[in-house]
Amino acid sequence: MKKLIFILVTGIIILMSGCTKKDPDTKKYITVSILPQKFFVEKITGDKFEINVLLPPGVSPHTFEPPPSSLIQLSKSSVYFTAGHLDFEKTWLEKFRSVNPGMNIIDTSAGVEFISNKGEDHNEEEHEGEIEVQEHHEHAGIDPHIWMSIKEVKVQCKNILDAVTKTDPENKELYAKNFETFILDLDKLDMQIRTMLTGLETRKFIIYHPALGYFARDYDLEEISVEMDGKDPAPEDLKNLIDTAKAEGIKVIFVQKQFDTRQAESIADEIGGKVMPLDHLSEDWLNNMILIARTFQFELK
Repeated sequence: MKKLIFILVTGIIILMSGCTKKDPDTKKYITVSILPQKFFVEKITGDKFEINVLLPPGVSPHTFEPPPSSLIQLSKSSVYFTAGHLDFEKTWLEKFRSVNPGMNIIDTSAGVEFISNKGEDHNEEEHEGEIEVQEHHEHAGIDPHIWMSIKEVKVQCKNILDAVTKTDPENKELYAKNFETFILDLDKLDMQIRTMLTGLETRKFIIYHPALGYFARDYDLEEISVEMDGKDPAPEDLKNLIDTAKAEGIKVIFVQKQFDTRQAESIADEIGGKVMPLDHLSEDWLNNMILIARTFQFELK
């Protein structure tokens, strides 16, 4: 069924491209994988591009299938910025290429200092020239949530700046100025969060889906995940998790809105705690980082 839908949409795109329009679309399009990337691109480019976001709000990137409307906008895009290691990017990348063969695909994770889902650091080699997404680019065990680190967001934004400057050199001075301003904003944000998280009584937290590994690394916190390799924990793992929560005095289970809360609620009942919502895919990225820090400030005290 998925293949049939993709073929139909591709056919529509080809027919549309062959039609002569009286009023041609003069807008410039960029496609991104997730909403935080839209925030980054707009900080650099302002209103110079229409931004097409593949992953809608509230949808898990692990089960996502792009709707026809997104594929049509993808076909008009001059650039597609990937986050680098999301499951759906690997699954759909070649199909995206076939929809728009002339589109420049940029891996915004190039140069990022990755961590594994077990907390180990990995350095991604920087590519020379165009930062093209490679075949089989996803590494086993890599934590893909690099937009949850201010440090790594700076790297991603530099990759965005380089690409939009090549795509639209007429506005390169504007993009460079916007980039510099945003970097200063990121530095201020980092200082604000560090101040908020100083003096916490506990620096361990439990979260259903391990999306805050980079945030934890940057601010000397320890993330404990309910999920194990993308799956619900086995009974023995669940018991160990509950025992750890009781021993550490952890009373809050954080759950992203993209995931079912029932298991987290069950754990919260066992430890006499509560479930707190959290969104790692918010479009309002900067204020969301402050909200996460403020939540930790009050819940981990």
